[in-house]
Amino acid sequence: MSAAGEGPLFSTDLISPEVLKALPEGYNCRPLERKDYANGFLDVLRVLTTVGDITEEQWNKRYDWMSARNDEYFLLCITDSSNAIVGTGALIVERKFIHQLGLVGHIEDIAVAKDQQGKKLGLRIIQALDFVAEKVGCYKTILDCSEANEGFYVKCGFKRAGLEMAHYYGRKNVTANQKEIVPQGVMAQEKSKVPDHKSATQENQGQETPPITQSTATVPCASPPEIPGDKFTPYNTTSWPKIPSGLTPDLWTPIQCAPANFAPDHFLSVCHNLLENPNLTASHLSRAELSYTSFTDATFDPQAKTPEDLASIIKHLRPECRPRLVQGGLPGYTLDYTVVRKLVPRNPKLDDALMQTCHLFVSEEEITVAAADEEREETFKAERYVVIYIPHVDDTESGAEAIPYYHPKVRALAILYTYFPTGLDTVSGLDSPGLLSVYYNLFSQVPLDNRLERTALKLAEIIHKHARGRQAGYKKRVHHDLIIGQKRFQDTYAYLKGKYAKDLITAWIEQTPPEKHVFEDLGIAAFLEELWVDMYGGEANPQALDGDESKSQRKKIAQSNFPGFVDIGCGNGLLVSILTTQGWSGWGFDARRRKSWDTFPTSHAEKLKEMLLVPAIIQPSPSLSPITPETPSSTTTTPHHSGIFPPQSFIISNHADELTPWTPLLAYLNSSPFIAIPCCSHDLGGTRFRAPVHAKHLVADPATEKARKKNKQPSAYASLCSWVCHLAEKTGFEVEKEYLRIPSTRNVAVVGRKQVADKEGHVQGEDLGIKERLRFLRELVEKEMGSLSVEQVENMWMKSGDGLLKPGKGGH
Repeated sequence: MSAAGEGPLFSTDLISPEVLKALPEGYNCRPLERKDYANGFLDVLRVLTTVGDITEEQWNKRYDWMSARNDEYFLLCITDSSNAIVGTGALIVERKFIHQLGLVGHIEDIAVAKDQQGKKLGLRIIQALDFVAEKVGCYKTILDCSEANEGFYVKCGFKRAGLEMAHYYGRKNVTANQKEIVPQGVMAQEKSKVPDHKSATQENQGQETPPITQSTATVPCASPPEIPGDKFTPYNTTSWPKIPSGLTPDLWTPIQCAPANFAPDHFLSVCHNLLENPNLTASHLSRAELSYTSFTDATFDPQAKTPEDLASIIKHLRPECRPRLVQGGLPGYTLDYTVVRKLVPRNPKLDDALMQTCHLFVSEEEITVAAADEEREETFKAERYVVIYIPHVDDTESGAEAIPYYHPKVRALAILYTYFPTGLDTVSGLDSPGLLSVYYNLFSQVPLDNRLERTALKLAEIIHKHARGRQAGYKKRVHHDLIIGQKRFQDTYAYLKGKYAKDLITAWIEQTPPEKHVFEDLGIAAFLEELWVDMYGGEANPQALDGDESKSQRKKIAQSNFPGFVDIGCGNGLLVSILTTQGWSGWGFDARRRKSWDTFPTSHAEKLKEMLLVPAIIQPSPSLSPITPETPSSTTTTPHHSGIFPPQSFIISNHADELTPWTPLLAYLNSSPFIAIPCCSHDLGGTRFRAPVHAKHLVADPATEKARKKNKQPSAYASLCSWVCHLAEKTGFEVEKEYLRIPSTRNVAVVGRKQVADKEGHVQGEDLGIKERLRFLRELVEKEMGSLSVEQVENMWMKSGDGLLKPGKGGH
């Protein structure tokens, strides 16, 4: 047995030789090691259930604890040919007084990576753990499973041994008087009746571990009962629970109320997220910009009686940025934080921005509640959290007219969450742990109408939904603004929409929907403009007093340093036209001319060429001279482009289908940066196919997430994006991914703006000439195309290209 050090968790002598022989070629089975924190162990466990954000320090502490008890904890791993962990399982040995101080093995946490299922790895893990149990002297092993999976475990040597009941502790969605009872089968294997591992392996050659969807190899046969407040079911006005809010009745009018079943931490987390993301509750908003926050302000005084006394910096802020206090105060509550924000609309030409103060008040005082018979009262421990939004408008009736459309026309809005840690079993009308309510402080001349009620209802519903999701372990699948910040992108996008959208939509002559294409390309243009300013405009000056002037100066520098762009498969040419108008030099080509090209200014139309890309990589004797818009047509016998551009040209492939996988290869050939926005899957021969999955680069696909869960495999789009990232990595690029904020489900951008240097500072291919680069790329193409030669790939490509040139086809 190993000590608590750097060795394996237990001796490798306990690994079954028969299991090692039965694994796929290149795979291995071994004990868990300390280094596996960084080797994918926790990621594999996440296939089963929530793991949490475990730090390396926490990992080491738990590993040392298990290692010190290495005759009790036996965690093993299956690794693939790259030594990445793709499967795991655990055996926990229990010591008993019965059966002569016998030992019982518990098999737990069987997990196999999703892209590795179907290789009998789950079966091998069961067999390996069973071998360990027998070797360390267990008289039986037991595990939990559903009835649906009983047959599989019977063939592994187990048999039904009873029924398990579970009582889960620490579940805040189970009230004090409720217990969750989950019946499920218990399988046991007596060691006196264990078949040898050779026969078990032979018997189960056609078997594979059934899918596991719960932790510890357990699939409940019955779901826990639904608790009031799990779903959003608002009360009607006649059935509201009589629970005091602490808000002054003369000022605050209750609008909506619903039972809720989530811990206060989740309510607070959602409200904190809404501070910068009000667009989650109001689609007319793009974001919020925070002018003041008290989170790290040491001078913040919750007892302040005037706005200027809240913090020392307040008096130095512009008057419109100073916080507003709550009219009448909140007796019994303590101010926790104050934030001042500017609500930024999506369309500044339609809606004005609005300054708003946001307060959080907290109360932990006991409250008195009328009992069910309404003849007596009872006192309960309660936690109350009130978030109050105050628009910065005049407190007079004229102030209502200054409030934009996206904000309810009220003096203030309050969101109250009342939580009872011990429940309210005797209170009429409330059978959930919490109560979520929305209140308005109304203008006297603005009556409560249907729209105000619907706004409050929607706000409560969204907060309830997000809080329940966080309690259930929701993890955000898509992370925007990883390359370009939200504010920069949205400001530029709003500017471009205001400047170009109306005229472009009016002049649209293609058969496709104008709004989608116009707004999509304006969004891509906004992203590219900010990306290019970062790449070619020098470092931003955070001390600059005039942000707009500093940005304009950086843009001028970037455009003077810009090497030019080429949009391969440019389609309708709209993106080329927008970028050209914005002062970025470049051009585009497509296999087929579009009607829209004739609607652009002549100087823009001249930058759009009808050419078919035939990469020099697959040509037998390619010309190595760059082809530009100025290249005389007489130098090419057919309208073909070799994919050789002026060095360092920025390559764009925007939903270019067949050209998408070629983009990183052409970028490597030309020493160029690139952006690829994948759409439909085509191989390097131009044939439709399902791209191979590269788990390292797998990105979430929100449009097909539900289908992916059912099929238990990544979507075709996610697979394509992972393959493009793989090709970029193979050609030496540092792979960056961004979910663009554009009106398209195909919104993943793969960006390669710099190449990775090795430890000596060398960049892949930097010392190679174009012929050597071509040789490397041809080898890569043949490898990606399986058994096909470059010549065969060229034949496939030309056949595909001939189809694109026919009338009625879409071009690249």
